[in-house]
Amino acid sequence: MLLPVICIYVDDASRFYDRLPGRSTMSFLSLCKTASTISAAVFLSSAVAQSAAIIPANEAAAHVNEWATVEGVVAKVFTSKSGNTFLNIGATYPNQTFTGWIPPASPVNKLPILSGIEGKRVKITGRIEIYKDKPEIRINAASQLEVK
Repeated sequence: MLLPVICIYVDDASRFYDRLPGRSTMSFLSLCKTASTISAAVFLSSAVAQSAAIIPANEAAAHVNEWATVEGVVAKVFTSKSGNTFLNIGATYPNQTFTGWIPPASPVNKLPILSGIEGKRVKITGRIEIYKDKPEIRINAASQLEVK
């Protein structure tokens, strides 16, 4: 991935490359173009590898430390005195099967959609972690939360 970045300095590098026996600026530029294409393919394939599997909320505990999309119905939304918002999925606290945790600093906390989300099916994407024996995903961006 560094080669395309290095190719930004084409003017200086191509002057150096021209001095090498049997080389031309055109072949150096072709090399940069090929490297950029390969880097883009590697980047896109890693993005596809990060796409999340969709799992039901009651199976989330079996996928700890995995990147996934957890789907379920919001039973209760609760905001603590410290500003943490919890989307309890499957049942109300403490019997929820999964929690979407929105920290106070998250811009998602200010979304108007949170006020009418109870009873709706949601998809929450992120790394599944365990907190107090319950699976959860920290929601830091609106793109992690989809309401159906």
